[in-house]
Amino acid sequence: MLLYKIYNILLNAPNKIIHPLSPKILVDNEFKKKGYKIGKTDDTHKYFLLNVLENIYKDIDLDILKDKLLDQNINNFNCNIFDLIRSDDKLKLEKYYSSKNQIDIASLLLGSKCKLRNILINYNFYNDNTVEKEGSKMWHRDSDSLSDQLKIFIPLTSISFENGMFYFISNEDVSYYQKFKLDKKKINNKKIHVWNKFRTEDEEIIKYLKDEKKIKYFFANLGDILFIDTSRVYHKGGYIKSDGFYRIMLQVTYTPILSLTSWNNKQNKFLNFLQKKLTNLKIKLQEDI
Repeated sequence: MLLYKIYNILLNAPNKIIHPLSPKILVDNEFKKKGYKIGKTDDTHKYFLLNVLENIYKDIDLDILKDKLLDQNINNFNCNIFDLIRSDDKLKLEKYYSSKNQIDIASLLLGSKCKLRNILINYNFYNDNTVEKEGSKMWHRDSDSLSDQLKIFIPLTSISFENGMFYFISNEDVSYYQKFKLDKKKINNKKIHVWNKFRTEDEEIIKYLKDEKKIKYFFANLGDILFIDTSRVYHKGGYIKSDGFYRIMLQVTYTPILSLTSWNNKQNKFLNFLQKKLTNLKIKLQEDI
């Protein structure tokens, strides 16, 4: 535990030294403790997002898109449609989430001066060829960024049990320096897809928590926001259970400015290699539970 904490401090030190936070930005200690926070957008941005959704329905035939994706791969169940939306909507989203106010909010939550890395609009749909327990729909942490990482989830359509809620566990119940031990037999089994090898089953999570109620659910409507450090918090995506159901979710990602991250398109092969090695060491130093 101590070695991991020291290592984590060292990883974040360059950003804190070279890009110190303004004294006016007070770190959110509740977020630091739990690893997540739920809030709401202001009404102006909410109505803008509603307009983005209306334009998606006008411009994109989601049924045709779904059929096209299934023709490409029978196991498809999602797609990033950000590049398919109107260019003026894209520019407004990029301008809003790269604004000083939004950067300050991200910096306040992560405790480091942040940079906008990515904006996605995920369209998830029902596919009876897929199963509930696979890939991102199993418990995991993200390794997109070597240091901390803030993801903001804002549903453009309501999120419910039927169209796949987002599940997560507070750092109060599973600390950021702890990890669930992976099954070596599963890792070495060539028949298991690599996407499923480094994930944790529901049964193991519930066994450790001893109380299923400790699992958090993101029931949400347009305007609700989940702020979450997905590099620290165990989470999984929801499974769409019935034909005809789908969800559209805006996802915005911030990391500290100097973080090694796969979201950085300018990061060269050596830095990608370094990120992978340092991330593996970071995981190795975490305490097995």
